[in-house]
Amino acid sequence: MLEDKVKEIMKNAKEQEKRILQNTEEQLETEKVKVMGEIEDELAEMVADLSSKFLSEKLDDKKDQELIKKIISERNHK
Repeated sequence: MLEDKVKEIMKNAKEQEKRILQNTEEQLETEKVKVMGEIEDELAEMVADLSSKFLSEKLDDKKDQELIKKIISERNHK
């Protein structure tokens, strides 16, 4: 009788552990998708900014390097 109770408790604990792990994996996947979307949005914005600035200010390699440094500095201050 005590053995049956112990087995039942162990079975319930293992089932609960499986549910917790599954929920955690689902939450991690959801967060991963969210973060990847944010990264893609940020990257798209950076590419658009870079493209417009390069197209409007393209002069020479030195100017390109200065422009890149300026854009990176601006992004770091947001």
